[in-house]
Amino acid sequence: MGGSWRSELQSSTRNVRMPLRLDLLALFVLITPTGLSACSPATTEDEAPPQNAQYADATDVAPDGFSLHLFDNSTTFSQVLAMNARGAVIGTREVIDQSKTVLSSKHFYSEGEKTIDIPLLKGYTNLEVQALSDDGKAAGFASRGIGHPQGSLTAIVWDQATGVLTNLGHAPGDNASHAQDISADGTRITGYSTGANPPRMRPCVWTWNPETRHWDAQVLSTIYDNNPYLLTSRAIVCPNGQRVAACITVGFLPGGGVDSSLFVWEFDDGKWIRQPVCDEQMRLRDMTNDGVMAGAISAPAVPKPCRVGLDGKVVQIDLLDGDVSGEAWGVNAAGTVVGFSDDPRGPIGGPQAFIWRDGKTRPLPLFKDSKYSAAYTINELGEVGGLVDVTFPARPSANNTAPTEAAEPLIKTLGFRWSPTAKPN
Repeated sequence: MGGSWRSELQSSTRNVRMPLRLDLLALFVLITPTGLSACSPATTEDEAPPQNAQYADATDVAPDGFSLHLFDNSTTFSQVLAMNARGAVIGTREVIDQSKTVLSSKHFYSEGEKTIDIPLLKGYTNLEVQALSDDGKAAGFASRGIGHPQGSLTAIVWDQATGVLTNLGHAPGDNASHAQDISADGTRITGYSTGANPPRMRPCVWTWNPETRHWDAQVLSTIYDNNPYLLTSRAIVCPNGQRVAACITVGFLPGGGVDSSLFVWEFDDGKWIRQPVCDEQMRLRDMTNDGVMAGAISAPAVPKPCRVGLDGKVVQIDLLDGDVSGEAWGVNAAGTVVGFSDDPRGPIGGPQAFIWRDGKTRPLPLFKDSKYSAAYTINELGEVGGLVDVTFPARPSANNTAPTEAAEPLIKTLGFRWSPTAKPN
């Protein structure tokens, strides 16, 4: 496959099925009925999860040196996007309608025996969740058709404990918002708020107010009001909620271009204090309490994985042998970085999940014959989440006879949670 960004990765994995054999054991799939009840009202718009959802839940395999929990909850495609300190995950799974012709995407939350589809926000047609707190709150956005009179995009937070999905709203005077990250304790959410006349897009922090039981939106100080690079670069928050990082506009270029640089805001004595970090503009994915950030930088024309600290020093992470691009997506307090490294564009090969520690980049050990994979998140236990292609052995026919030589194995892309039981080679 090749390709660089996650959207391309996800799209291509749906169409290019590279085989992956599981030689270690036959997979055991556990079907778990999930009965869900209606939830109490939210402080704003809310919607309860669907009733009596049923789908395949998970499969555990245990190759040497690590354990792997596969989320076998789709007939075609699923992935883990974020994971918290408890090992709970959020992800997406592809579902097909009753006519077997239309595919759509659902977001799910899974912890232990509990697996739930996250509902749509009432009045909206799409949902994207991107971050997960340790207490099980998922942040992201809901969207609907462009030009909707009540707005097309709004930041949301969903709470697994209550099932309530809340519309976070936007900064006063704006008309849209997008949540992109959440603190470990679930009390601070970061993203951006945007408006028009004049055009503006500014980093925003939503803070939970326990007295009013409401999320208060606060715009962070910027040099210019319009910071369009926030759309793809993200505004991220460290686990303890005391630092926010984002790339904001520092100048306008001939031809309408925008020059952006990396800044950090520190919360001190009730105020957010803005500080420059470096002149680079990068796609930010994760940050530790010490201010170590993981992401991707263009060098010169394709994304390359990197980490950067508060001192502004950018460390470019080596790609795997033969690869030309990649991204870092997660970093933990131990300094371990995960992401994916990708081949040149073309029909052969594909992205591969990597783990970087002690200055060395290694493939994340998954299955020996894995053709493509990606790592999107890591927690403090060293557990990693992402996606990997899996080949299920050909199944017997309906009359229980053995599969014929012509029977083809079933190939799917599945979300995974990887847990180390020994240090990778």
